[in-house]
Amino acid sequence: MLLNVKQLCWELGISEATLRRWRRSRSDFPTAVALGPRRIAFRRDEVEQFAKTGSIHAKDGH
Repeated sequence: MLLNVKQLCWELGISEATLRRWRRSRSDFPTAVALGPRRIAFRRDEVEQFAKTGSIHAKDGH
């Protein structure tokens, strides 16, 4: 199952700005799947694994 940006932000409790920053700066962040030229989604299993590992609580350098 795929999560769109709004769903991902809700699941992780983060803003879209934080999502953009984490995608640029964190190598452990789940990989986006391109759905179109301006639309992306994320695999739910990767997002759940990211949340379980505690990575969501790690400092992101900001």
